[in-house]
Amino acid sequence: MKYLLILCLLGLALSGRICLPKGWTLEWSFPDSLNIDFKLTLLSDTLDEFGWVGIGLKYDEDGSGMTGADINNFILTDNPSDRYAESNGEPTLDTDLGGDDNIINPVYDSATFTYTWSRLVVSGDVYDKEYIKDDPYQLLWACGQMSGDVQLKHDSDNRDIIDIVLSEDFDKDCVVEA
Repeated sequence: MKYLLILCLLGLALSGRICLPKGWTLEWSFPDSLNIDFKLTLLSDTLDEFGWVGIGLKYDEDGSGMTGADINNFILTDNPSDRYAESNGEPTLDTDLGGDDNIINPVYDSATFTYTWSRLVVSGDVYDKEYIKDDPYQLLWACGQMSGDVQLKHDSDNRDIIDIVLSEDFDKDCVVEA
């Protein structure tokens, strides 16, 4: 029993995370060499203030802005969609570009405002990035309003690009409460 508890605690410790300005936390881990798991925890206020949230990754050499980013797009309380940013505008569904929807096992927990999903480290889809453990990336986040079924553009206070490393010991901007 003691051995199982130690393994569980070790598993919890082996995840990277970043705390984002809206009070959100994005965590990731590599359960095996083929997959990466993500967990995005939002504040309940996010559901009141916004209609969508986007989390994306791009390589450092891709330059600034959204163009070329692999986006996980969330119409709030729905499961995420796999998208690609062709420009600095609403990202396009990978499937509309001839790619695949490579989001695996998406789950939304309404009690904790948490989304979990997995992706293949290398999907083979030209519209996806390769999620290589311990490599640097640019993390994009944004949120905005909806008008019916249409995503409206975010304003400048509701988006950012942050440098991260997809390592399981990465921890940025998270405050440990005493």
